[in-house]
Amino acid sequence: PPLHPPLKARTDYRLVGRSQPRRDIPSKIDGSAKYGIDFTLPGMLYAAVRAAPVPGGKLMAVDPAPAAGSPGVRDVVRLDDAVAVVADGYWRALKGLRALDPQFTDAGGGQVDSERIFALHGIALDALDKAQGVADGTHVVAAEYRVPYLAHATMEPMCATVRFSEGRCEVWAGTQDPLNARHVAATAADLPLESVVMHNLPLGGGFGRRLPGAFDYIEQAVRIAKALAPTPVKLIWTREEDTQHDYYRPAVLARMSSELDADGRPKSWRSYFTGAAFLDKPAATPIYRAAELDIRVADPPVHLRTGSWRSVASSQHGFFMESFVDELAHAAKRDPFEYRRELLADKPRHRAVLERAAAMADWGGRLPEGRARGIAIVECFGTRVAEVAEVGLEADGTVRVHRVDAAIDCGLVVNPDQALAQVQGAIVFGLSAALFQQITVRDGAVVQSNFPSYDAIRLANSPRVNVEFVASDAPIGGLGEPGVPPIAPAVANALFVLTGQRERSLPLPRRVSTAA
Repeated sequence: PPLHPPLKARTDYRLVGRSQPRRDIPSKIDGSAKYGIDFTLPGMLYAAVRAAPVPGGKLMAVDPAPAAGSPGVRDVVRLDDAVAVVADGYWRALKGLRALDPQFTDAGGGQVDSERIFALHGIALDALDKAQGVADGTHVVAAEYRVPYLAHATMEPMCATVRFSEGRCEVWAGTQDPLNARHVAATAADLPLESVVMHNLPLGGGFGRRLPGAFDYIEQAVRIAKALAPTPVKLIWTREEDTQHDYYRPAVLARMSSELDADGRPKSWRSYFTGAAFLDKPAATPIYRAAELDIRVADPPVHLRTGSWRSVASSQHGFFMESFVDELAHAAKRDPFEYRRELLADKPRHRAVLERAAAMADWGGRLPEGRARGIAIVECFGTRVAEVAEVGLEADGTVRVHRVDAAIDCGLVVNPDQALAQVQGAIVFGLSAALFQQITVRDGAVVQSNFPSYDAIRLANSPRVNVEFVASDAPIGGLGEPGVPPIAPAVANALFVLTGQRERSLPLPRRVSTAA
């Protein structure tokens, strides 16, 4: 092939830019698709596992007798920080596991709870404030925001099937990075990399949970299967195990302040927050003009295991920044849309999506009584997304999001139908977190265990979602994640219009009372 092939003009594209049918959808609809949890091998055994409830805890002791006497149970496998029961069926493995009374250490974290965690975050920011000095003045707007730990809650819990045979290890699982999963399996198997085969299968949700650094379920499955070799073993986590032993989106505390000029525009923008500087600083940098920027991060102790979560740091900082700029608009006595529009005068791509979303939502138009609109715009992964949420209150004060209008500039849209689905899904994903979800800690362990305590948006309370793409010649940006960050601040900003109360923490209250 030539070293410099001529590129086809976009006007000559026949496939790119046109919706194409997804060939994987029929099998996912009729149930014939084989996810990791569906995979079987002849003679396969099943494993259920229970890990130390407090992060860092170790298995001290366990009496295998109560499980060993259960029907179908083949073995009780001790791991460093967990115990597993292997049986000829998953239900039998789970019953055997529930019969056990394993004893774990708490790694010194048994007294930790959520309030203590955020108190440590506050202490870390106090030290940062003291070292840098706190902004002061008659035109200074300041606010503190916080967001909780979040789980991934994938529909398919963590699972993997492993077989050892003739010096080889084979793994069947759904992962977001099979190459790194293979490395984890090789280390756990104590085999050279070339002796490990990773069969990557469709996965029932990832959102960052099945990325490098979070392959504990692969490691567990390999160690358990090694103890039963050469019989293949499938490990399946319960929903409770999945919820309480995730790699969570980090909890973050942020203190924002800005000095406004005589026209209400920010002369300075200050964001002090807790988190990881190498990940969070770009996400914490505002898209709005300000002569002085002061972005700093403090590093408090981290109690839970943390990892990537859909839209990564932008999910937290999108809420902080777009809530705060709304507060600046209110302090300046300006319309939130017009205020943002003015501050984005030198950023035409941002301004275009902001204007499109406002037009889609009929910003400023009349609404039914008891409803209000909120707006937000976030850039991440090379894509600009603006969203307007139309929010109302039910008779009992329950918050209801009726409609979301989203405008996106992601550069070239390769497959419009799939792009639409990504944004719709991201909005529902982000709205679930904004209204329902948080991971809390008591006695060092995660409290939430299943969907009744970690709920999500259902069909009955899903908003109408309208999506439009703004034409752009810019480089192609991401689409799997950028739809998430704007939805929480858009809803929070609408709630402020309804109630006069500024919500600065997530999840938002499910029921509120209106302002007098």
